[in-house]
Amino acid sequence: MADTALTLITDTLLDMGVLANQAQPTAQQTQQALRKLNGMLESWSIEGLLTYGISANILSLVAGKQVYTLGVGGDLSIPYPNSIINQTIRNTSLPAAQQQDYPLYRYNDQEWSQIPFKSQASTWPNWGIWFNETFPLMKANVLPIPTTNQYSIVIWTEDNIGNYTANTVLSLAPGYRRAITTNLYLELAPSYSIQVDDQARQNASESKGIVQINNLQINGLTPNFSNAKWYDIVTNKVLNVPG
Repeated sequence: MADTALTLITDTLLDMGVLANQAQPTAQQTQQALRKLNGMLESWSIEGLLTYGISANILSLVAGKQVYTLGVGGDLSIPYPNSIINQTIRNTSLPAAQQQDYPLYRYNDQEWSQIPFKSQASTWPNWGIWFNETFPLMKANVLPIPTTNQYSIVIWTEDNIGNYTANTVLSLAPGYRRAITTNLYLELAPSYSIQVDDQARQNASESKGIVQINNLQINGLTPNFSNAKWYDIVTNKVLNVPG
């Protein structure tokens, strides 16, 4: 049987001894646990190591339009992204077999503010993009402004977990179920005046660590660097030989 948020909550409360065998949580218990569950998963997503994967989202460009919204109900209607991994531009007017992705520069806030003329237009809008991270809709600003409808921007985002209702049917990757229930145990314990023992803490830490290890991707070396001798895996930078 597929898991729901309610089954995870029920199993957690059973492990805590709050519920007797075969009992179901009350509506109040369910809502409280659901708030804790979604808050915990939101924190995990922000950490960036507990996402399911990366999605390629296609934002179709419109002639004469510079600003596009990202988020539920926006021009690109997707869950509000915790992190944008990469962006490229693609000529989607070509047959699928001929479409290629070209790198698209991402301006930071300072770089965008220093561009004097932001109303320039072109048939090939490949200079760059600036993401204004407003909420609930993020704004993507394209430069130059496209003069045709033949291009799209591919935006790679981290997939999110969380924001569940009690009856949300979950399709959890391996390891997530145990990680969620053991860590939800720690989140709920203070509300029931339960003293968390060392074994419960160890179970939560180990199960979350397994998910983190499975999801961790090591950044690759940047090509075409010169006279590089050291690669710092923490900062993702190539360093000169100490001197």
